[in-house]
Amino acid sequence: MIILTMLLSFLMTFSVNANELTNIEKVDGGYFLSDENIIALANYIQELQSENTRLLSQVDALNTALQEERSLVGQLLAEKDKIIELQERQIEDLKFVYENNKPTVFDKAYLLLGGAGIAATILLLANTL
Repeated sequence: MIILTMLLSFLMTFSVNANELTNIEKVDGGYFLSDENIIALANYIQELQSENTRLLSQVDALNTALQEERSLVGQLLAEKDKIIELQERQIEDLKFVYENNKPTVFDKAYLLLGGAGIAATILLLANTL
């Protein structure tokens, strides 16, 4: 009875369907409802239950979509970590190649002597002709 009273007061204050409830009499400890009002109240309760069912199915669909989204974000983060790791390896490889590709003093001397040897050979050939 208390629940019915609360629901009725809710309907009267917040609901558009409360306009359908007419000829309500306040009696000791509650309200007196006519048959039409009871039917209108029952219809409104049915509408609320239908709306609740629809909203619950929508919540389930949104929760499923959220779980899928979280899964995809996890996969994306894993791929991002792999890419970062590959980039770090490439940087290390490039540093190694750069550091080990610098010509040493012996390489420079060899190139210089090779160039001088070729120049000397050309001069000898030019002098003999």
